Formats: sequence, C-alpha cells, structure tokens
Amino acid sequence: MKRLPFFLSAVCFCVLLTNCSSTKFLTPDNCYSCGHIIYSNEEYSEEKFGHEKRLQDSSFADIKKVYPSLPAAVSRKGIFRVTEIWKESDVAVFFLEDISNPMDVSRVKQVISLVNEPTYKGEVLKVGKEYYFELSPLFPYNMTPSYDCLYVEKLLFENRWLLIQLHSGDNIYSSANLNGDKYIRNPLKK
Repeated sequence: MKRLPFFLSAVCFCVLLTNCSSTKFLTPDNCYSCGHIIYSNEEYSEEKFGHEKRLQDSSFADIKKVYPSLPAAVSRKGIFRVTEIWKESDVAVFFLEDISNPMDVSRVKQVISLVNEPTYKGEVLKVGKEYYFELSPLFPYNMTPSYDCLYVEKLLFENRWLLIQLHSGDNIYSSANLNGDKYIRNPLKK
C-alpha cells in the first residue's frame, strides 16, 4: 500500500515525458501543455467547412452586438523572446514572450505558421533568443486561453482549416517574418 503513491507518481511522470517527447523543438523547462496543440490541419473547402466558418463568423458578429464596447484585437510589434517552438501536423507553433511588458499576464503570445513552404531564407529562430516580430491577430477579439484539452478553436489560416488549442496569451497570431526572410534581432537594423 505504501508503494501506491510512488507508482502513481512514476506513471504520471512517464505519461508527461512521453507526451512532451513527441513534439519537436519543445523546451522541457517551459512546457505549456505537454500534449497536442494542433488537432487537425485540412485544406479548406466550402463544401466541408463552409457551414462551420459561417457559424463562427455569426458567433463573432453576435459578440459584437451584445458587447459593442468590446475592443477589437490589435496587431503587436516589438522584440519578443522565443520560449518554445512546436511542430505538429505541418504547423509550427511559436510561443513568444513580450519582453517590453513583463507585468502583463498575457505577455506570452501564441503564433502559428505553416511549415510546408518550399524554401526558407534567413536566420533560423532559436529558443531563448530575442527577435523583432510584427504579429497579426487571427481572431477578431481576444480570447481567454482554454486549458480544457477537449476544447479546440476552429481557425481558417492560409486556406487551411485548423483545429487548434489556444494555450497562452490573448489570441492566436501570425507573423510575416516566420518563414525566415525577415528575421532581425533589432528593428533598427535592416
């Protein structure tokens, strides 16, 4: 009976370790989920996903009617530190920490990019390094992260219909320089 807590702890540790090791580029010291972030990545078609997209658009319109003073999501730019890089289902998920505002509880931004580009140029992003980014929100309003692994957001991104979990920050973002052609450490340098 005394061994039961040790056994349960060992099983939990092994499950977490196995889940984390299945994701490329994960930094284990700052693991947000140790599970999946991207649940599906399919080419968008009106026949297959059009109804879901219209429901989502209608939901966002209803939110605007009910809460007219709710501010729209805004673009962000500045120096961000890369805290994690995930790669699942041909989608790269970057967690970027806004170092300009350390007191902001939503300072870590979740940023996505498709990884099936034929060529990459420029500097490779590295975990722990700081880079200049211009982030564009993908949802019209900021959202609270869901820590329920059964709840995923539906997102149309570059003609791909994604089922994605918002783990961190106030929105899911994209960035023009995630494909490597504009990585710069300092916005004053070109």
